[in-house]
Amino acid sequence: MKALVGTPVLFVLVTLQAVTAWAAPSDAPPAEVVAAAQEGMATFLHAGSGHLARLGFGSQADEDAATLGEGFELLTISPSALLNEYGPQTVRDIATPLSQWQFVVSVRGTPKALLTVAQIDGQWVAVSLGAAVLAKEVSDVLAARPRSASYEHRLVRVNQATSEFMDVSLLGKSVGEFPLGFLRQTLAVPSGKALPPREHDFKEVLSVLRPMVKRRLEMDR
Repeated sequence: MKALVGTPVLFVLVTLQAVTAWAAPSDAPPAEVVAAAQEGMATFLHAGSGHLARLGFGSQADEDAATLGEGFELLTISPSALLNEYGPQTVRDIATPLSQWQFVVSVRGTPKALLTVAQIDGQWVAVSLGAAVLAKEVSDVLAARPRSASYEHRLVRVNQATSEFMDVSLLGKSVGEFPLGFLRQTLAVPSGKALPPREHDFKEVLSVLRPMVKRRLEMDR
């Protein structure tokens, strides 16, 4: 899998590889992941790149005021698992981890970007900072179903459909999926108008993703 397909991301430093077998990770990122995120945020923000302005960092004061927000794990679903209509039909059953976490980076309470941390050769490293639009949508979900109320969040990316959604659970039980980006528009935004984030049943999400993945696989033949 090439680095973060389907999401506009800046400063991509490495090519990431997915791993198999999801062992029910905890919701909060491990301490070493948080440490890598903090170090990486400082590195990216002080790199002096003009890309920061496009992310909404308008001044040195904005860069100095940047804070690292909540982190959440990234998962993916393989085409074979997603298209198997007779197999398991829950996110927990068919999603696998990407060995990546993302963190919302905000300035004075306003989300500006997502910072991605990946495990490479056994070490956690910050690899990208970007996805300004997605950062806002993710922040909306985190606010609607906050971790302070015991909600858990994992972002699921389906590269073949160029789509992402946030899987939200409560006390280990899934409560629904929040479509993001293009998938959100397909499922929940009539006439191009934004709606407040709301949950969708996973089967409803699958009904949209399956034809998209089938078309992509046919194009790649």
